[in-house]
Amino acid sequence: MFNSIKAAFSKEPLEITFDQLPVIMNQEFARELATYMQRAERLSQQIVETFSDLKELLKQLKAAPATTSFTELTKNNFCDRACERIDAITIPPAAWPAYRTFVGDAEEAMTLINNPSLKEFKQLHQFKTIMTQIASKAKTVDAKIIEFRKMLETGTSKKVLDVFDAYETIKERQQELAHLGETIAMTEKSIPFLVDEVGKNDREIEMNRLKLSELHELEIEIENKKTQLDTLSKQLDQSFSGMDKLFRLFFHQHETYEDTLKSYAVQPKETFLLHDAENRLPTLLAELEKEINNGAIDCDDKRKEHVSDLAKTPAMLLTLKADYLRLRQSIQFLNQELAEKEEPFLRAMRHAQETKSQNERQVEALREKRQKRLDDRQEAERVLRADTSVLLMSLSDLLNREIVLRS
Repeated sequence: MFNSIKAAFSKEPLEITFDQLPVIMNQEFARELATYMQRAERLSQQIVETFSDLKELLKQLKAAPATTSFTELTKNNFCDRACERIDAITIPPAAWPAYRTFVGDAEEAMTLINNPSLKEFKQLHQFKTIMTQIASKAKTVDAKIIEFRKMLETGTSKKVLDVFDAYETIKERQQELAHLGETIAMTEKSIPFLVDEVGKNDREIEMNRLKLSELHELEIEIENKKTQLDTLSKQLDQSFSGMDKLFRLFFHQHETYEDTLKSYAVQPKETFLLHDAENRLPTLLAELEKEINNGAIDCDDKRKEHVSDLAKTPAMLLTLKADYLRLRQSIQFLNQELAEKEEPFLRAMRHAQETKSQNERQVEALREKRQKRLDDRQEAERVLRADTSVLLMSLSDLLNREIVLRS
């Protein structure tokens, strides 16, 4: 049918779909392909049979007695390797790729048989008669292999089979391109979903930030109490300014006092607030004033007056201490309360931020993957166009007619 079309409209382009190509090829070149396949089948049969004869000769060589054990070992190794290669060569399926593989395997086997190593050649030389028979049979196989190789690589049948090969290659590329398109589509669907997840993460972070801001009044209360505590601390600093030296002189003369009270000589304010649980300071101040007044401890009038003022107002110091400790404890409680209220929100924020970072990394990775696949698709389309163009040129050459591919 196509021959008649070609004859009637030889100057008209032939429009075909891609899937029609093998049908046209089979109809146009059915006779040539049948002849080609018959010849290929005959040659492969002849090569296998000749290899079988070669194997029998190799078996005879292996059975032949050798003059030394080294020669015997070398001979047997050569025969075993050659027979192993021959055993792998069987009549192939009636298909172009299988015939190419068959010829390649046959050539490799003959390379092994025709090219023994120098060591093998020296040892096999003593088996001259049978080696001559092997060489003669090898020439027969080589001639058949050369004939087969030439048939595979030249002539119209070779061009026809090349077109079939190109057709199969293009089909594979089309399938790969379709799969690549599906992968790109899946990736593009995943990106908006993850971007939406990032938006959800942002909203969750902001929600927890707002909840944290609602604790601002508690933070202000803590800061106010810290300010009050700092004021009390400064008042106590003034009260105990220089008192460490006087207490040091006092305890030097009165060593019977316990170590807890003696720390007034080092850190009087801290000792008063944190270590003098029994509030012994008023008693110590009274005794210190007495020692100063009777001259046992020497100090200037300003310091003497300061000690006297403190000794006369112990209630003021104790009130300052009580207020200080109360504020300190209140701040501790408030800090604990703030931490307990903040923790769930902070934990939720950290989790949302970590999840957001993960989602952003995934989005970036998907965008990079999408771009790479878009680039791959562009390259695949370029290669497909080039291969299709070559295929159409080859087909046009075979049919002697312009071929137009219809989608």
